[in-house]
Amino acid sequence: MGGIQWFILIVIVLAGLALYNWKASQNQLAALQKQGFNISDDLKGQPNLLVDSQARELAVVTAKGFQRYGFDQVAKVELRFDQGVQTDEKYRVHISFNGAKATEINYENEWLAKEQQARLQDILQ
Repeated sequence: MGGIQWFILIVIVLAGLALYNWKASQNQLAALQKQGFNISDDLKGQPNLLVDSQARELAVVTAKGFQRYGFDQVAKVELRFDQGVQTDEKYRVHISFNGAKATEINYENEWLAKEQQARLQDILQ
């Protein structure tokens, strides 16, 4: 096999894995909603952070499952990032919970992470 054929094969495999992961996440989202979680706000991110304002709950959804947390379980919400050589990178919102393991929601850039952190803090108040 030539170099271009290997490249095409790798692209196809990666696309297949991405599709599988997306479908698995959608299945977990459907299971969450089946349990009565009504999405009032989607704070995006990776993993996906969802809010049910009526039930006063947060949900963190991945391809492997989901976790639900009451607003009263949230101890702290803070912005975190890694310091790079020239610029900061890997922006994420770190959520600490009372009685549960903390979680981090990753965002593409600083502005989106700051916006979603502020939005989450407003929702929790």
